[in-house]
This record gives sequence, C-alpha cells and structure tokens, in this order.
Amino acid sequence: MTPVQQYPIKITGYPTAGGILIIIASGFCLASGVMLLFGILRFSYYYYYISRSIYLFGSVFLFFCFAIGLASGIFSIKRTHYNIAFIGAIFVIIGGCIAVLVILGIVCLILGTIGTIFIGISRREFGLKYIYQQQLQYQPVFQVPVQQQIQPRICVKCNSAIPADSVFCAYCGYNHKKESV
Repeated sequence: MTPVQQYPIKITGYPTAGGILIIIASGFCLASGVMLLFGILRFSYYYYYISRSIYLFGSVFLFFCFAIGLASGIFSIKRTHYNIAFIGAIFVIIGGCIAVLVILGIVCLILGTIGTIFIGISRREFGLKYIYQQQLQYQPVFQVPVQQQIQPRICVKCNSAIPADSVFCAYCGYNHKKESV
C-alpha cells in the first residue's frame, strides 16, 4: 500500500476579495432597505398596487440581509466558518433580488454574486489559519548548534549506536544502567 501524497493548499486572495465584495453588497442592501422604509418609491407607478406592508417587510428583510452579509464578509476575510460565510453571501444575493425595485439592488445583486463565487472557489482555504498557527506554535524557538548536540554512544554488547540517554539498547536489550552504577 503506497502512502497518499498530500498537496499543500495554496493561499489565495479570493476569500478576502469575496468578503469585501459581500460587505459592500450588504451595504447596498442597507441603503436599499432605508430607501424602501422611507418611501422613496412612493412616487413610482406601482405604489398604488403594492401595499405598504410589503414595503415594510422588504425593508426589514434587507436590514436582516445587511446584518447577515456583514458577518459573512467578516468570516470570509478571517477565513473561518465557511458555511456561515457562504449562506450569508446567499442571503445578500436574495436581498439584492428583493432590492431590484431600487436601482441599488442591481449593484447589490452583481457584487453579491461575484463575492459568493469567490467564497465558493476558496472553500478549502477556510480554517487553515488556525492549523498554521498551531503548527507554528510547536516549532522550536532556537536550535542547538551541531557542536553542542549529544553524540550517541555505542552499545558494549552489540556495537550499535544508541541515544546517549537510553537505559536499554534498542537492538539487543542490554541494560546500560548497570554500567553507570
């Protein structure tokens, strides 16, 4: 059985770019929600055909999309919680679809879609930051120079090289503690 070769995961800028785009798109969701809430669309031709409760629901949902999108963008920039980052990006796209009533919704829809694609492409990069930090945490701060390293000793029974601090020989089992006593 041959060992499986693992390829290192390349760190790209896609999660950061996706997170920034999602944060900008969620800002457009917020602006669209404010416009809906304060009735900028009051003067449009379909104001009379759509009740005010639908405008209120749309603006509240856009505020919710802003909050979820903001958290999603932050998680994406930090490269943590992939599932939350991706679902939040989907909410920003849905908010952009609702906000199409306002011109800002189109920008929100485009930026949210591109940001979601970037987050989806970079799925394997999420969580690596903590793995690398743990690996760096256990690396030695300094190395002992070669001249100061302890040289192995030779087993008196089988003439094999063994570590200097070992009590028993790994090859023949001879007890070296008897020698030092």
